[in-house]
Amino acid sequence: MATTSLSDEMIKTFVQLNKEEQKSIVQMIKTFLNGKENNLKPQKIEDYNQELKAALKAAKKGEVTSVKQLEEEMKLW
Repeated sequence: MATTSLSDEMIKTFVQLNKEEQKSIVQMIKTFLNGKENNLKPQKIEDYNQELKAALKAAKKGEVTSVKQLEEEMKLW
C-alpha cells in the first residue's frame, strides 16, 4: 500500500475545485505566506523583558482591559 504525501493529496483535492474555489484557496495560501514573512523577525530578549516590565507596571496601575470591555469593543469592529 503506497502512502500519499500531503502535497500529492493537496493537488488531487485542489484540482477537484472549480476556478473560483481555486482562486480563493490560492489567495488564502498567499495570505498565510505574507503573514509568515512579516513575523520572521526575532525579538531580542532585552526588548522582550522591557515590554514585559512595562506591561506588568501598567497592570499594577489598573491599566487593563476587562473581558467585558473587550467584548464591547469587539462589537464595534
